[in-house]
Amino acid sequence: MNVLIISNSAYRGYGYSTVATKVAEGLRDLGCNVCYFGLQSIHPPYKENGITFLGIRYDVWGKDILAQYLNAYDIRVLITIFDVWMDSTLYLSEIPKKARVKWICHVTINGSPLSPYLERNIKNADVIVAPSKFALKVLAQAGYEAVYIPHGVDTSIFKPLSKKEIEKTKEQLGVADKNFIALSVMRNKSATQKDFPALFKAWKLFVNRIKKKDAVLLVLSDPYEPEGLRLDLLRSRYGIEDSVKFIWSKPSDDWSKIVPTYENDPMGFAYSANNGFPPEEMAKIYNVCDCHVISSPGESFNLPTLEAMACGKPVIAPDNSSPHYLISESNAGLLAEIARESVMNVLLCDYQLVDIYSLAACIDEMYNFPDKREEFGKNALKYAQYYDWKRIIPLWYELIKIGEPHVNYDTGELGI
Repeated sequence: MNVLIISNSAYRGYGYSTVATKVAEGLRDLGCNVCYFGLQSIHPPYKENGITFLGIRYDVWGKDILAQYLNAYDIRVLITIFDVWMDSTLYLSEIPKKARVKWICHVTINGSPLSPYLERNIKNADVIVAPSKFALKVLAQAGYEAVYIPHGVDTSIFKPLSKKEIEKTKEQLGVADKNFIALSVMRNKSATQKDFPALFKAWKLFVNRIKKKDAVLLVLSDPYEPEGLRLDLLRSRYGIEDSVKFIWSKPSDDWSKIVPTYENDPMGFAYSANNGFPPEEMAKIYNVCDCHVISSPGESFNLPTLEAMACGKPVIAPDNSSPHYLISESNAGLLAEIARESVMNVLLCDYQLVDIYSLAACIDEMYNFPDKREEFGKNALKYAQYYDWKRIIPLWYELIKIGEPHVNYDTGELGI
């Protein structure tokens, strides 16, 4: 079977890249001929490790070259794993149909009801993939049938590390003297998408309550990302410079990769999503924390939460969207209450804002009850095993096989 996957470029630090790369590798291993069309890639086609990598022509969304790629490589199945709500992606409604190619559309949904922007495209897909039970529910409420295939995690990389390795990473990050380390891995894309103001304000409430200096919030995000907020200035506004630290990057000793370091390392530079850490380095970062916390008003899945779980770490998240299922099903952490008022996002669907005082209380509970953290961590590790990519890839393979797979649309599950 000849398959073409469109996503953010492979082996990058983006969530889409992580998912699409693993799907490509998994389908390759199961005997498919896989082309990977990276939307940030500028290069002629080349083949490496059994996958053919394709770059853009001129249009950054692939509109001016996709039809030719489908024809030239005799593609039978097209898989899209990126945002398909923008006007720039509406061409997907026509090109697969004209090429008589089966289009499997992975849909990102982080609010409800279903965005009318998304509907313009997904109504023309042959198969819709929902990456979470939340997304599956929103699609069903809008009358769409979908298949539930969650994101996965490589449990051979994201796993508990030795105490010696953890202590070494703490020293790298400049937090070796801290007794409690919270970590937040979130993209700084807009004022509301991850709600950093809520996270920072909740942290301020927490540190004011404990009146100690043994806790730190490590933030893996670009504080200067153009589309986002100036997180360094936000931190200053709340007066939490001493207890909130951004993770920076620096070259490894042999220059073969970048590795995490402490903020303002004179040999380093600010982290950015375009210069993301390799998975092995991300696993080290998760391992140093006592809990992972997000403040997002809506998530279609949230890979960092799962990756933290796979490292045996308890998690905190708002009781909304996908995190509701990940945490309530696993008993691996705490769900912060939702504020009364929702807010409409740019896709014309509602975000569920976290209650700042509840989020602070969750952090406080993690801080004060180490035995509970340990119990949550054990539950997290056990739960994450069910999301190992070895379990997830066969679901994608079943979708691309010739003929219609048997799908239970009541649950979104494949009959395999």
